[in-house]
Amino acid sequence: MLLSIASAAISLIIVFLVVSLLCTTAQEFVAGLFSMRARTLEATLEKMLDDDERTGLVDQLYAHPLIKSLAPSGRLPSYIPKDQFALAIHDMLTRGRALQVGNVLPVFRILMKEAGGDEVAFKKSVETWFDASMERAGGWYKRQTQRIVLTLGLVIAIGFNIDAMRIATAVASAPPAMQTDVVAEARRLVEQTNAQANLDTLTRLQIPFGWTKDYRVAGDAGPWTSAWLAAWIVAFAGWAMTALAASLGSQFWFGILVRFVNIRSAGNKPEETDAAKAKAG
Repeated sequence: MLLSIASAAISLIIVFLVVSLLCTTAQEFVAGLFSMRARTLEATLEKMLDDDERTGLVDQLYAHPLIKSLAPSGRLPSYIPKDQFALAIHDMLTRGRALQVGNVLPVFRILMKEAGGDEVAFKKSVETWFDASMERAGGWYKRQTQRIVLTLGLVIAIGFNIDAMRIATAVASAPPAMQTDVVAEARRLVEQTNAQANLDTLTRLQIPFGWTKDYRVAGDAGPWTSAWLAAWIVAFAGWAMTALAASLGSQFWFGILVRFVNIRSAGNKPEETDAAKAKAG
């Protein structure tokens, strides 16, 4: 009984780990394809410099040699070091490039006043202001990423038919040999630094997933009958559970797997010791 529960729990953790890794890879591809980091940075700079209508200040900043050098020609940078931002702003103010934008000047005037005319202190204040703005931007980007990962998780769960509820039920009622393999795989993933979890891992463990010609969500139930609808609702709940779990991230699930394996190993030690004593006696 305990082996069934443990193997079912571990199998779900491994499944969530695999799907979260797939989601991370897909999300990074989407982020690169649509230049999400660069766009988020651009939107943040527009708000910081009160240049939503792009009257020139943001474009001037991007055209500055210190900033322009951070990205390939024709592309916007996805990251700007705070010291380079402060130097670029200071240079623009010194040369009068930003003096024409009156609605931005109060921000820098306040920082200059706080610095007491000290250029080093002014640059430090600009860096602090930039850091605070980037921290907020990081929160926006993280929320946007979580929505994308959740969507990708649902697509992957449905596309590969990775139903958490179906998997847990199947593994819990599987033969002891399969359940033992699941536990052993968990130990392997935790103990080996180069161990990787992917869809092949699920196939090797005989965890049920995927669309096969013999598998039907509703079995033999006729379309749009109560049994058919109930089966699809349960299946969608399983896919949604997989997607929600995957959105927590691979680091989260690997950490859970490590704790679970460690707890299980710690729990096994007294039994092993007693068995050893009995054998010795």
